Amino acid sequence: MNPLKQLLGILLIVLAWLDPFELGTSFQVLFFILGFDLVGFFMQIVIFAADMLLGISDLGWHLIIFIAVEGLFYFLKVKALFSY
Repeated sequence: MNPLKQLLGILLIVLAWLDPFELGTSFQVLFFILGFDLVGFFMQIVIFAADMLLGISDLGWHLIIFIAVEGLFYFLKVKALFSY
């Protein structure tokens, strides 16, 4: 995993959590999904756990779907066919 891509993903997630520019919920969700897609699978699990346990945002249950799909791609090794 490219460290710059990972760092950008974490930055987008932190921006979504903090919302320093007060852009609204739509941009929070957009930043969060983009950032969540950029980080690696195990980092996604850590972010999900932090979001659910600490109650940072209300996106925790939606993250289960993202992690499930990413897990299928990871464990079935289909990611090479649909690389992004």
